[in-house]
Amino acid sequence: MDTVADVAGGVPDRAHRVILTANYGEAGAIDRYGPAHGLPPAYSGHNAYGQWGPPPDTPGPVIAVGFQPGQASVFLRGCTLATRIRNTGDIDNHENGKPVLVCLGPEHSWSAQWPQIRHLN
Repeated sequence: MDTVADVAGGVPDRAHRVILTANYGEAGAIDRYGPAHGLPPAYSGHNAYGQWGPPPDTPGPVIAVGFQPGQASVFLRGCTLATRIRNTGDIDNHENGKPVLVCLGPEHSWSAQWPQIRHLN
């Protein structure tokens, strides 16, 4: 959580920033622990999170958690690697080493591209 909060703190236009995660576990962690770190709610197209809809159609910055740059470039523009998730408790899980990207914004409106972002598995 500290990793995403640190990245989010350096993103301009805090009022319009969006956190988009690759899976529901990442989104759930941000929604549970993020408010204490000043983070906005997370969005994810993964499983049931995708049914809750896309972010508001604003052009603001996006913090993309868990996406490889090539995956993100399909629906986000101007992405750069900010850092990688590191587990400090010597815990190896699926999130360890995942990228945290900062992107300029969505390629198209969130509502238009949400059907392509949603996925079940």
